Amino acid sequence: MTVTNRYSPSVIDRAQGGVHLTRRERDFLAYLAEHAGRYVSAEELGDAVLGPYRSDAAVRVGVARLREKLGADAVEGAHGFGYRLTASRAAALWRRCERCGRPAVNYGPEWTCFACEGEDPDEELDGVTLLLTCAACGREFRRDAGQLRRELRRRPYARPYCTPACAQGAVRTRRQALVDSLIHSEAGFRIYHGDARELVPAIVGSHTVQHVITDPPYDVATHAGARSMAGGGVGELIDFAPITAVEIAEVLSRAAPRRWVIATVDYRHVQPLQDRPPLGLRFLRFGIWVKPDSAPQFTGDRPAQGWEAVAILHGEGERPRWNAGGDRAVWQFPRARNASHPAEKPIALIRRWIADFTDPGDLILDPFMGSGTVLRAAKDLGRQAIGIEIDRRWCEHAAARLSQAVMPLATPGFAFDETAI
Repeated sequence: MTVTNRYSPSVIDRAQGGVHLTRRERDFLAYLAEHAGRYVSAEELGDAVLGPYRSDAAVRVGVARLREKLGADAVEGAHGFGYRLTASRAAALWRRCERCGRPAVNYGPEWTCFACEGEDPDEELDGVTLLLTCAACGREFRRDAGQLRRELRRRPYARPYCTPACAQGAVRTRRQALVDSLIHSEAGFRIYHGDARELVPAIVGSHTVQHVITDPPYDVATHAGARSMAGGGVGELIDFAPITAVEIAEVLSRAAPRRWVIATVDYRHVQPLQDRPPLGLRFLRFGIWVKPDSAPQFTGDRPAQGWEAVAILHGEGERPRWNAGGDRAVWQFPRARNASHPAEKPIALIRRWIADFTDPGDLILDPFMGSGTVLRAAKDLGRQAIGIEIDRRWCEHAAARLSQAVMPLATPGFAFDETAI
């Protein structure tokens, strides 16, 4: 994707102290000020401000211009850590908008943001032509950058298509891919084999997901040298791929659950999910799963970690509600006994979450299904569930597990609309 004419941003001349900042520079400044206490990577800053047009070069240019206009000491840089606004500059230049509470840089007598001023944040892109590649047919076509940016704000993960026919064909292709990836189907439950990033949009287009309960892979540092405790002993090295907080947020944004997201995550993933929640979700807090029989520290040079973090988020459209009253977000359960999957969670823990956070008949999505513990627990408690797993052997294992007789706790009478795929 390339810009075919020179980018010429409008200059806003209402900045405090006579400092003239473009809208993009002001967005950089607002984001850096909001996170003044930590270093923000170039990737994060670009994603937050530039979105799909992000490039490290554009971030470097934007930060360099801020330093020129605000002073060389205004923005600190550290090799490998990114950038951060100095605390004094943050206090002097940034507050919350007095009207809506959004980040606002002081560029006038009132602390108001661009939206409340009635200004279009994408107007500086109007007239800029982008050369895009159609995601369906591969042909190049031109689009106005401002118009495209507005569309992406409404549908952040939309793909570029040159014609409505290509867009409609892509929808049919996704639906066919969903049908082709179906491994197991029964009343109220489906298991799909594939990448969650590809399958979730098609699933969401057919069903309304109330909750996401899942156990995504952890980050690369945790996976390095990690061994499975499946079966009660020290097993082989964990061989499935790690994941980043950005990738988790992408899947959760595409899932668009109406209510709860409960995810056991690497503790390194918690802060990014809190700082930049997935689109359409708000981060409420993180809980802890305490493992009284956790694995020891095999190296013997430091204490073992006897807990795992649980990220708790909720959809923006509804008020949070759960079934456990004033209970705490601390759950103590032993590890799964005789587990087949190297990272299998105890079914008693999953049943507790389903009972506490969901209602009978609700649809739960598990985009990182593993051996199917969430689906098994959902069936036991009378919920519906969809599972996605990238490893086919675990899809088949989960299907066999799901086919076992339903426990007495199940509530009959729920089923998918079999015409919707």
